[in-house]
Amino acid sequence: MAVVLTHMDTTYTDICERIRLDSPVKFITRRPLGRGDRQVERLVVADTAGRQFEVLTTPDSDPTVGLRSGDRYHISSLLCADPDGAAGTVDRECPGCGGSLRRGRVLDTVDPAVADAISQLGLDEPFGILDSEAAIRSVRAESTPVDDWIPAGDSVVGFPDCVCRGCGRCVERQPEDGITSGTTRPGPTVWSPDDSSLVQEGPAGTAVVRGNVANGYTPHPAAVDVRTLLSEHCSDAGVRAGSLGLFTLRCGAATGDHPVTGETERYLSVGLESTLGSRSPERPDLDLVVVLDVSGSMGCAAGQCYQDGPGTADATTKLEAAVRGLCAVTARLRDDDRLGVVLCNSRARVAKPLRRTDDTELSALRRHVQDIEARGGTGIADGLGRAFGLLGQTARRCTRERRVVVLTDAIANTGQTDPAALTDTVADAAAQGLHTTVVGVGLDANAALAQRVRRVRGGQFLLLPPEAIEQHLRERFDSLVAPVVYDMTLKLDADRYELETAHGATATPHGFVYAGTLFSTVTNGVTRCGPVVLCLTGQGTGSDPGLALSWTERGGQERTESVTVETPNGTGTWTDEGVQTAAALCRYTRALRRWACDRHRAVETGGADDEHDRHARRPVPLGVSKHQVRRFSRLRADLAAARPDDSTLGREVSLLDALCRVAKPDERRS
Repeated sequence: MAVVLTHMDTTYTDICERIRLDSPVKFITRRPLGRGDRQVERLVVADTAGRQFEVLTTPDSDPTVGLRSGDRYHISSLLCADPDGAAGTVDRECPGCGGSLRRGRVLDTVDPAVADAISQLGLDEPFGILDSEAAIRSVRAESTPVDDWIPAGDSVVGFPDCVCRGCGRCVERQPEDGITSGTTRPGPTVWSPDDSSLVQEGPAGTAVVRGNVANGYTPHPAAVDVRTLLSEHCSDAGVRAGSLGLFTLRCGAATGDHPVTGETERYLSVGLESTLGSRSPERPDLDLVVVLDVSGSMGCAAGQCYQDGPGTADATTKLEAAVRGLCAVTARLRDDDRLGVVLCNSRARVAKPLRRTDDTELSALRRHVQDIEARGGTGIADGLGRAFGLLGQTARRCTRERRVVVLTDAIANTGQTDPAALTDTVADAAAQGLHTTVVGVGLDANAALAQRVRRVRGGQFLLLPPEAIEQHLRERFDSLVAPVVYDMTLKLDADRYELETAHGATATPHGFVYAGTLFSTVTNGVTRCGPVVLCLTGQGTGSDPGLALSWTERGGQERTESVTVETPNGTGTWTDEGVQTAAALCRYTRALRRWACDRHRAVETGGADDEHDRHARRPVPLGVSKHQVRRFSRLRADLAAARPDDSTLGREVSLLDALCRVAKPDERRS
């Protein structure tokens, strides 16, 4: 594959163990090493940023006679090596001598003459190898966008999986169990409501919940995303309360009786609104790596709930939906953004190096991803590691957003699968300024794993029905990849009021509420974040509750503010319609989660009889008790009264209607 790349920010920083790169360089000098027909040359070249690095030629490489110092060249398919790369210990023993194994690396595959030259030069930093598959050519001055897709056979060098530290024996990796494309198992007999309104595109907060119910399944509780619902329906909740930097506070309150229990509830709503008027905060330049899950489970039908269910031969697959999402992302990138792609199944590989988009033929990239097939297990940890590796090699600049977007069903079954460990990986990267967005693909996406990412600084997760992924990423891309607020924290200051629940945030000891990272939404031309809604208990002392807030804006500015929220005295009153809607949504989502939790506990039998069951949740058939029907019926009236003219909110009402119809007729009358 001949590739020409120019005008990159750098090239040496892109060198990563086991991959091949195409690099524009300036030739500096050459030094022969070795003797006879096993001669090796040490070339010194400089990348476009002026960084000098070394390239070793192999005895079977193209001749380098004629290279002129100071002239510019392109090296295509440069083999990248790191003396310290990928040498970690493997938890297996050598089948020959019983010694410990380490991971294989590029230096295990090179010609002995090259190995001698490395030792002679004492190389301890990453360098390039010009072998028989690589070529160095003189270049023209002008820039031409190029196809830089790396085919599967070219992207990762054929190095041994493992090498014995004792005898040097090369050992192949043990095969790992995984879900392969086309694997199906009989699903349970389920009741499915005949209600097409449930699967129409709508708010992402419960879109996957509606899809599960429409297909006769009980969704996972984590699929109920109250933060997204509040953002989509109630970003205008509250009234403006002063102006601070890029954002001003919006605060409001509501007091009312719970429609089911009759207990008096008090809600406080806190959000942020841009002070820029109709102008949205500009997205920073972006270094983006997309991790595309190409495992076997992604070959299942997109609208099918759970891998156990029967698929339809001509149905759109989850992989096809994810590929459309990736293509939508490429259409939203600017010329000075940088894009890389990692493909992830049992193993992850770099399919596209991190490069400026104006140097990349994006139309060719869109063609290549159409040819990917789903197979193998799901090694999310390996995919994240590769993506963070690409971003970590770039210079850290405070003005650029460095982000990984993972398109996956999150059914991790290969490599590191522990959710806590995967979250730690994301958190460690966040500490280095590398942020993560997980887009859950499919109605059976692992929402519990994806939601953990949101708790990490800069983290974001979206749980979308497959048919909505492309449109959502195209229309909301800028706001999805660029947070506007980090580390938002609230502290309640109110005599005889106590915090019962925080919606859209996490309550911590001593009355603190951590909202973390906030992403913006644009409603009627106004950019807002939130809201976060607090449910309070107690009678108070007659004085209004106060809140102390702190957050960090995108540019690093620290903000603090204290505000007193005027609370309505009588029940059934609120400061504005947005807060009324927020209170109704909080009651609604809390009831949905409680129902889903109860249903999963009642149906799940525990135990796993094979590898598939340990990683992919079994589907839980839909079921609603007569007690839950009464609760849903009363919540339906509460939700319908909040904003009767909001058609998207009406879809939540339709969901409650469908759940009530699940119960037997005699139970509905009870």
